[in-house]
Amino acid sequence: MRVSGQRPPWWFICILALFVFPLAAWPAMVSAISGNMEPGGGILHLLVLVFPVYTVLSVYCAYRCFLQQRYLSWILLLLLLASYLSVGSMACF
Repeated sequence: MRVSGQRPPWWFICILALFVFPLAAWPAMVSAISGNMEPGGGILHLLVLVFPVYTVLSVYCAYRCFLQQRYLSWILLLLLLASYLSVGSMACF
């Protein structure tokens, strides 16, 4: 259980901020991806719209569990990085 007042170190919070920062360009990414999809994109369009929620929840969970289970925080961030790479590749192709 987390002791009140304890927080992850500042360098980990900076890493988390780097993972959230690309969401500022999300509207441009959605328009690039939507331009490559056929009309009625279905599940792909839904995944593109839900991705920011997934990002925020992943970063929040990584922040909350860092003090007790550091390896879980890093696994969450690696999965988020893989997700960013896959969504970025969808925008390029």
